[in-house]
Amino acid sequence: MISPFAFVTATEILFGRGQAKNSVKRVADLGRRILLVMDVMPRAANG
Repeated sequence: MISPFAFVTATEILFGRGQAKNSVKRVADLGRRILLVMDVMPRAANG
């Protein structure tokens, strides 16, 4: 039997070059702490 739990997803996920720089205002409106996940080197470049 699975214990009760909550699953909360992001309301917005931004993809693409420049999104981190362009999202400063959005992030500031959400609060003081964020989790930013980025891939510095695209998979295609890694072979």
